[in-house]
Amino acid sequence: MTVKQVRVYSPGSIANLGPGFDVIGVALESVGDIVQLEKIDEPEVRLSIKGVDVDKIPVKPEINSSGAVLE
Repeated sequence: MTVKQVRVYSPGSIANLGPGFDVIGVALESVGDIVQLEKIDEPEVRLSIKGVDVDKIPVKPEINSSGAVLE
């Protein structure tokens, strides 16, 4: 079986709680990011972005950190 698609959820968090600084944080259930990767037959990286403030996120792989990793 070949996996062609992967979906990952990363919860948002609140950090810098009291004396714990960056060591103590709290994950939030209702806020987070979903990243979905799909293998395509073309030898290129294409980004599609959905959600809030999509016009502020670059879709060119060379200037988007996730696209740069995939290239």
